[in-house]
Amino acid sequence: MGVVLLQILQWILRVILFLLLLMVVLVAIVLIVPIRYRAEWDFLEKKPGVQGKITWFFYLIYMKFCYDEEFRMQVRVCGFKVFDSTDGEKKPEKIKTKKKNKKTTQNEINTVNSENAVTEINAQDAGSEIQETNVESKILEANAESVKANSQVDELAAWEKEMEAEAKEEAELAKQATEKNKGNNKQEKVENIQNDSEDIISEKEKKSLSEKIEDVKSRIQDIIQKIKDIITKIQDGKLKVEHYLELWNRKETQITFSRAKKKFGRMIKAVLPRKWELTGEIGFSDPCTTGQFMGALGAMYPIIGNKVQIVPNFENEVINIEGNVKGHIRLGNLLYQIVSLLLNRHCFKFIKMIFDELGSAKNDKIEL
Repeated sequence: MGVVLLQILQWILRVILFLLLLMVVLVAIVLIVPIRYRAEWDFLEKKPGVQGKITWFFYLIYMKFCYDEEFRMQVRVCGFKVFDSTDGEKKPEKIKTKKKNKKTTQNEINTVNSENAVTEINAQDAGSEIQETNVESKILEANAESVKANSQVDELAAWEKEMEAEAKEEAELAKQATEKNKGNNKQEKVENIQNDSEDIISEKEKKSLSEKIEDVKSRIQDIIQKIKDIITKIQDGKLKVEHYLELWNRKETQITFSRAKKKFGRMIKAVLPRKWELTGEIGFSDPCTTGQFMGALGAMYPIIGNKVQIVPNFENEVINIEGNVKGHIRLGNLLYQIVSLLLNRHCFKFIKMIFDELGSAKNDKIEL
């Protein structure tokens, strides 16, 4: 039994060691194998365009992107598509058109037209006979109605004249009554205003000089208190500024910031592309500005070298540029820069100082 248990323990230890080694290998691959990127872009006829790709570990992870009026991206893992921005777009459906039979015989059209013509002729004959019989009766009725209408018109004209005369009399009486009411209301308003003004004057006269003096004293005290508050705030601000300047001038702070500056510079250098090129043609509306631009570009030749090849156009306003970038990023390098910064003893002291300051600020707020 003891031998069997030992063998089982050995197998368990072997499996654990294998898993640990596998994890170490995977972490090493992630940190050492670089993430490669490549992109090409252009600006032709005032239209930008970009296309590029990002790969890792022999195309185990592959991402492709492009921008041409729309941004599109595709991600593949082990050759299988994981994400595609064009999946949600609807494809244009084909419109099915049915062919209509437009063959009609001339005989059918002629028969339909002839039937319609016959019906119209019959309707016209019947209508003419009816109209002849009804015309005479309508003439007699119209004469009788015209006589009645003339008599009614005379009666209505006389009645309207009487009503207009009565309406004028009522309007004159109403105007006289309103003028009387307006005169009485004006007199009442004038009396009320006079009474109110007399009451206000009497109240102002009653107010004593002592009350006025007390008001002035209270205002002066408020102004003095505001000035004192401003002075205390300025003094507190000076103390805080002096305290922060003292923290900034400490040895730990200066060393930490100088090391952080170097580390971040190295990180940016590791992320920037290794190879890049820029070619094209540039011309502005004013030839003078084109010449100034080319002069500034020539002054930067020690930095850019032959990587930028721009041809000036002094006649036309043109901006046609093409370029490409290529580089890689190692996560292990970035992690090394961050860890080496944090493990420095001066950085430890700086972080502890920051936490102490935050704790003291919270305590001050609680006390307030």
